[in-house]
Amino acid sequence: MIIRGQHRLCLDQLGHSTDPVVRFAVVLNDLNHDEWEAALQDTNLDLYMARLAQILCLLGRGGSTQAARLLAALPADRIPVVPVRMTIKALVWSGRGAKTRGLLQEYLRARPEDRWAQRLQAEYGRVGRASAAERASTERRLAEQGFPFPAPAEGRAYDPLPDRVLYSVYNSLPFHSAGYATRTHGLLTALNRDGWRVDAVSRIGYPFDLRPFADHGPVQAVDQIGDVTYRRLTTERTVERRHPLDAFIGRYATALRAQAEAERPFLLHAASNHLNGLAVVTTARQLGLPSVYELRGLWEVTRASRDQEWATGEEYRYLARMELDAAHHATRVITITEALKAEMVRRGVDGDKIGVVPNGVDTERFLPRARDRALAEQLGVADKVVIGYVGSLVDYEGLELLVEAAGVLSGVRRDFAVLVVGDGVERERLQTLTANAGLGDVVRFLGRVAHEEVERYYSIMDICPLPRLPLPVTEMVSPLKPFEAMAMAKVVVASDVAALAEVVEDGVNGMLHKKGDAGSLAAVLRVLLDDAELRARVSSQARAWVVQHRRWEVLARRMTALYEEIGGVRQAPVG
Repeated sequence: MIIRGQHRLCLDQLGHSTDPVVRFAVVLNDLNHDEWEAALQDTNLDLYMARLAQILCLLGRGGSTQAARLLAALPADRIPVVPVRMTIKALVWSGRGAKTRGLLQEYLRARPEDRWAQRLQAEYGRVGRASAAERASTERRLAEQGFPFPAPAEGRAYDPLPDRVLYSVYNSLPFHSAGYATRTHGLLTALNRDGWRVDAVSRIGYPFDLRPFADHGPVQAVDQIGDVTYRRLTTERTVERRHPLDAFIGRYATALRAQAEAERPFLLHAASNHLNGLAVVTTARQLGLPSVYELRGLWEVTRASRDQEWATGEEYRYLARMELDAAHHATRVITITEALKAEMVRRGVDGDKIGVVPNGVDTERFLPRARDRALAEQLGVADKVVIGYVGSLVDYEGLELLVEAAGVLSGVRRDFAVLVVGDGVERERLQTLTANAGLGDVVRFLGRVAHEEVERYYSIMDICPLPRLPLPVTEMVSPLKPFEAMAMAKVVVASDVAALAEVVEDGVNGMLHKKGDAGSLAAVLRVLLDDAELRARVSSQARAWVVQHRRWEVLARRMTALYEEIGGVRQAPVG
């Protein structure tokens, strides 16, 4: 059970539960912590049941440490093992396994023979309470004093090659293929064809420090994928502790410096997050080289968008300071939206050194194509206008608004269908919401499809909504999805959050609706359903706009201008 403040529809349903503990947990979720004790005094529940509701709410809010303290006061046979286990799993999969120590200790009191929990305790339990306190102290020190970068070298450590760049990434092909890896491969392919020699370098510990690859065997030191060379700083399974941070960055910088001395780049370029940014700036200063920090998003903002309470804490301030330090000390900064640039300027980075290189698309792969009639027949939408979403099913995408809009439209017409392609943590909730609204014959959830099948599904879609909710992360960060849909000549209907309003010119290369407003979304969809000529014109203009402005080759030219300004000299472009 996970309770988060922004999941209003889910909370409304839970509030009607016949379980008094669940109902009281919903009540607590709407209160501040300082109001909880009064609520606990007013409830008719006995002390155990009231504390259980408090524990459930804390687990949902991400307050694992506070929840563990309350669990410690319960007898072993009264510990709610299912939600505790679910929370531990969520923390591990999100890369925050160290936060599970207290919960693991209490869970194992109730389930001492659970081998899964024993393995996790062996992995994360090595760091005790004193170390956790030391970590908090280190984070507090870094947040207050900033990251301790070395003084810049007086001269260069080697004679650099003027066309050579090392580009540090958090994840990459072939292990990951989502938007982050797609941007890396698209940009580096275009840069290498434009006369540069840019190799991607994955951070130390990757991919073994991510759960799906924890037991992966050795990886190659070099992967050649198309025109891009991917270099691995870690090839054997190992455990890279990220705390204390300055020690981790020291090890990362040592490995990156050895790679740089072998390859002799004139520039070190880092893509989000701050782990890469701090390591690259550190290494560049040691070697007497310029550095670029490319902000593709702010991970603390993403988490804060889901957990507003966390945004008031010390960990948020620490992560925000590390991102600021990486950007402030880099020679140049790149952001993927103007809104993200504005945020970094607000935090204190010199706006004159920030350039914008937005997300893009491979327009040779994503091409307009004839409707796949066999697939349309198979899905029962051959005679329908298809409203289709392709992407992850996560809370901030606002897909509950799409379900609500479909309900409004289905009350007066049956000439359309909604197809949702993808998977994610919100799928079950959205399917339940759809079923409860009686829309199972209108809104279909198709699940994840093979990467090479995506264009086939796009071919049967006419309108592609992106109803992102008005949250800090969606205001600042633009996904790749709108560009893929536009490249395939689909009508994108986007909420008017800042990052999407930068992309979509209403009525020209797409349509905008009022963010967070299902009625506004329904109204825009109704106009498009009624006007085939409008759909044809906007979709054609969308394709033309993407080809002109958002091809990776076009965006790579912005990077080329930056590299040349810093002092790089490219070779003759390929082809």
